[in-house]
Amino acid sequence: MEKIKVNELGFKTFKYLKVNNTEVEIPDIDIKGYRLDSDSKQDLEDKDFGVCKEVLNMNEVSGNLFKMYKTNENEDKDFGVIDLVTDREYDILLDTHKIVAEKNSKLKLILNYRDDDENKKFRSSVVEVVAKENSDVELFIIQTEKYTTALESVILNLGENSKVKLSQYELGSLDNYVNTKANLNGVNSNLDINSIYFTHGENSLNMLYEINHIGENSNSSCIVNGALKENSYKNFKSTLDFKKGSVGSVGSEEEYAVLLSDDAKSLSVPVLLSGEDDVIGNHAASAGKIDADMLFYIMNRAISKEVAESMIVESKFSESISRLNNESIENKLHSFIREKIAKRDLDVK
Repeated sequence: MEKIKVNELGFKTFKYLKVNNTEVEIPDIDIKGYRLDSDSKQDLEDKDFGVCKEVLNMNEVSGNLFKMYKTNENEDKDFGVIDLVTDREYDILLDTHKIVAEKNSKLKLILNYRDDDENKKFRSSVVEVVAKENSDVELFIIQTEKYTTALESVILNLGENSKVKLSQYELGSLDNYVNTKANLNGVNSNLDINSIYFTHGENSLNMLYEINHIGENSNSSCIVNGALKENSYKNFKSTLDFKKGSVGSVGSEEEYAVLLSDDAKSLSVPVLLSGEDDVIGNHAASAGKIDADMLFYIMNRAISKEVAESMIVESKFSESISRLNNESIENKLHSFIREKIAKRDLDVK
């Protein structure tokens, strides 16, 4: 095992807060070659991202799954649901996904991560999105693992007039480290992030979002809703950065956490930077318990506390989940959340 620092905050804050970075143990990797179901491997176009450079290099050198998703110009393509299971055969999964939307095209993809037995596992996932001129990308990343230590590195590069819609559903894992970076390079590029997380038991979640406005009149919205239960821990960091030249750009970052127990720990660090005057930036973060009056109102209708809590949390998650536009998966996610809040186990496949 090797310990490395991940999710380093680019704009450092006070050391005593212990949020500038975190450490994770990386298992000894002895994987050679890619899975038979992989496409021919291609290099990433951008290597300046990820939970850390060591992890990006690990996937490049020792990865065991590579998949390519690409449209042609003017094409509308839905790649459907890609099931990615960490199992006994592959208890270490190092998967890389390259997504390229060509000019004037539309692309939709759902990556669905889960594990299927109680053995501890390790996963490192790298996802690169290249949205070219006037393209439209919808990417959904679902994670309902229970026994996995997961690293998730996502890079989004947006061209002129492109639109990227991203939703991440971080609902499991023993320890989960998520790093999402977006570069709004093109004029009038548009980024829409609406994600959720749920931690429970002794699980921990460490998330870092970095959104860089580079092109003129670029627009971004990042909304993350979460809930924490029992002794779980969450560390959420986000940076909204208006680079020199991003005149007329508008961006916002918001994170809201619901604490379902006194022992759950939630930490948030929103950062707003600007190298331009003619921009609009907003950021917000909050954490608190469920409104007691609302809880009482629901329970007064012969509904248990666990079910009432689940209803409130699900209502906060519903906007993000409904973006999937897939009734089967939406129902499974709602069931997963409902069962975890009620402290019952459920396999989601």
